[in-house]
Amino acid sequence: MSVFNESIRSNSWAEIPRRYSERFTTLSGWREIGTGVYAMGSNIRIFPVQHQFDPKGFRDTRIQAPRPRTAESKNSDQELRPRTAASSESAEIERDAWETSGTMRDEGGRMIGKAIGSVRHVSPEVSRRARRIEREKKSTRDVYHVFTPRAKWAVVILVAVAGLFTDLSWSAYVPALDAISRDLNITPATVSLTLTSYLLIQGIAPLLWTPLSNNKGRRPTYIYTFIIYIFSNFALSISPNLATLLIFRSFQAFGSTSLLAIGFSVIHDIAASNERGPILAFQQWMGGGGIVVGPILGGLLSNFLGFRAIFIFLLVLSIVVFIIIALYMPETLRRVAGNGSVHLTGIHQPLASKFKSVKEEDGGGERDVAHAPEKLELKDFISPLKLLKEKDILLSIGFSGIVFAIWIMIVASTTGLFKRTFRLNEVLLGLVFLPNALGTTLGTLLAQRVLTHDLLKAESTYRTAHDHPPFYPIHSIDIPLDFPLEQTRLRRLLLPTLLFILTTSAYGFSLSEPRLTTRSGWILVPLLLQFIISLSANGILTIHSTLIEDLCQEKKENGMVVEGIVRSWLAAAGVAGVEQMVRRLGVGASFLGLGLLGLGVVPFGVGLYCWGMEFRKGRVERVEREGGMSGIGRERTVRVEREV
Repeated sequence: MSVFNESIRSNSWAEIPRRYSERFTTLSGWREIGTGVYAMGSNIRIFPVQHQFDPKGFRDTRIQAPRPRTAESKNSDQELRPRTAASSESAEIERDAWETSGTMRDEGGRMIGKAIGSVRHVSPEVSRRARRIEREKKSTRDVYHVFTPRAKWAVVILVAVAGLFTDLSWSAYVPALDAISRDLNITPATVSLTLTSYLLIQGIAPLLWTPLSNNKGRRPTYIYTFIIYIFSNFALSISPNLATLLIFRSFQAFGSTSLLAIGFSVIHDIAASNERGPILAFQQWMGGGGIVVGPILGGLLSNFLGFRAIFIFLLVLSIVVFIIIALYMPETLRRVAGNGSVHLTGIHQPLASKFKSVKEEDGGGERDVAHAPEKLELKDFISPLKLLKEKDILLSIGFSGIVFAIWIMIVASTTGLFKRTFRLNEVLLGLVFLPNALGTTLGTLLAQRVLTHDLLKAESTYRTAHDHPPFYPIHSIDIPLDFPLEQTRLRRLLLPTLLFILTTSAYGFSLSEPRLTTRSGWILVPLLLQFIISLSANGILTIHSTLIEDLCQEKKENGMVVEGIVRSWLAAAGVAGVEQMVRRLGVGASFLGLGLLGLGVVPFGVGLYCWGMEFRKGRVERVEREGGMSGIGRERTVRVEREV
């Protein structure tokens, strides 16, 4: 039933109220409501929504009215016809929609009316403009982060370059140990103390920088760490004696150790989980590049310009990166900057506002307000140490810590051993570290691939056993208590552990027999063993690091901090005594002993594989009894094992 037919037009306006009431009291009236839009006021307009011309409803009397008057309400000064309320561009879209769609014209081209229902039709060009305006008006709170892809990658590249100093400060320094010994007229054992001091501070520094970064912001933490790092490099570049070298190598470690970890935090701030894959891969690729380039760079600089040239290079490069961070690096901590839509002030605001989080209209656009950071207390800095009370975490950290210490002892002793055995200069000593660097990068990547494959397989098996749908989430914040997490992560641990023990035990003998070391090309044998040692060691470290992150789901930073403390301090103790051990026991016996030490921690892995799930269940039950969350291994309150 069309409301523009003859019977309706012949009725008087006094009949309108009766007909209006029939629309809500009769079945036919309710059906008509679905075909039109009705507005009540001083006048009534009925707009059918059919998008076609109705010749029966068209009359030449409409020629006198080129545009119908918009219905107005007595209760409002606003037009009842739908319209966008934002900008003049939106209003222009509405006019274009009216003037171009469904227009009837006479032979002379003059507009004579509008087809019934054509008011709501818009051309494709106008529709695209309207959709663009609507997207721009959509609230930025619905977006994980408002940075454009180009801005995100600019930030990622910047933090990746900043993270290079974590590895360069160590890898570029090690090939210069012999040059430092000659320049300062001290023994190799004394020079190794600079490595010990570096490792000790490397373990302590995250206790400060991690809470500061998570509370005060990434940008302030970058600024503070770079100021310390630049100052220490300046002092090291003019260091006249061992005391200066020891003190400012410690400051260098304090400023550089957390740069890589802060970069990963920035990535998690600005990139959603489905965006992080290529970004994290790029970050790891950059880190691997630092490990590879560092020894070569250190060997070249120390050979031709002296060991202080290494610190001059790091000083210049760090100043450049610091200036870029100060000018352009935006705050990304979500507590402070939200999803990038928060108005930043003070130290959180870049000196040059290159990255605009939100476009403000007419200079007065609204922005979100930052949350005030919480007050830091002593417990925030020492809370990671509480994880050492957990049996499963302690076993995992103990296993990986011993492996890390043995590997670092091999790396730290490389310069002196290869210098004495093969009579190499600093340039060649830098190249000697390449197999170790390649093994580090490859071992980490292979372990990550295998761990991902094993986890997906275990999740599929678990879903099938418990009749869960394919999309049922397993490895998330809430890991089922009966999910074999420990067995899944540790099932590949045996092979790299055996390789590590065997190659470490044989490594010393490849350097101790003069009849072998004097042969042409024999240097490739210890280098090959170094590659396998590094490959297997980093595979083991990656497995345990991943497991610790799984066990510390809500407090991954705490797990990384306590893991770094144990590893660094064990390595510091080992490096301090490796030169004396080699001198007293001999090269072959020393590394055979280190291989047996690696064999001694195998029971840690066996215990974790067999009873790790029980340790995890016990921790969760204890936390539930205490009525709170410890931040480690939080599980579903509805226990999955009860379904079995």
